Amino acid sequence: MRMGAQDPALIAVLLNQAHRSREKVFHVLDIGCGEGRFSRKIVELGNNIRVTAFDSAPHSIEIAQGQKSPGIEYHVAAAKDFHVKTRFDAAISEMVLPYAQDLPALREIFACARRHLKETCAFSSVIFNPRFEAFDTRIGNRMYSKSGERSARVHFLDEVGQETFSADWMRFTETEYEESAKREKFRHVEWLPVAPTREAEEAFPDGYWNAYKAHHPYALLKAY
Repeated sequence: MRMGAQDPALIAVLLNQAHRSREKVFHVLDIGCGEGRFSRKIVELGNNIRVTAFDSAPHSIEIAQGQKSPGIEYHVAAAKDFHVKTRFDAAISEMVLPYAQDLPALREIFACARRHLKETCAFSSVIFNPRFEAFDTRIGNRMYSKSGERSARVHFLDEVGQETFSADWMRFTETEYEESAKREKFRHVEWLPVAPTREAEEAFPDGYWNAYKAHHPYALLKAY
């Protein structure tokens, strides 16, 4: 799902911003980059793209740095502690906001994006869809359940439906996302779909994406 829907949604937004930019070098901030998988995808989009990426997990950054990808600068930091002088043309994150443990932590991520962006530039983030309701329904290789009043658990499944691992996310509402963004000086918030590409649909068996397209587990938030 990540490579068939989430990645293409973010890449489309980034390419649109890069094509509209008048800068010779397009600087992207990757918030919560993990092992640098998506950072490497970003620099492959064009020779004029540079990425600064950070994550709070030292081991993940060590793995990312081991890839030796030109055009990427990695840092170990949490959002509240990350400060560089560069002002970026775009900021992105992929499934990072739902890992914020509470509203103050969510706002710290928006604050980090805002203080590092150029005035009119956008922060785009793929998140767990706040409107999702199809809990306990298999969707592709995943199933989602309520793990608490305010949290959800995603179960990653193998080919026969057995769980391989799971992760817990906060279920923030649309209003909480929008108010957090505007509290940190973003003026506008847009919600964009995260849909599978035609190539992804053709690469999987018939019907694989049906439940995904019916229930939309992910959404893309764009704050600017």
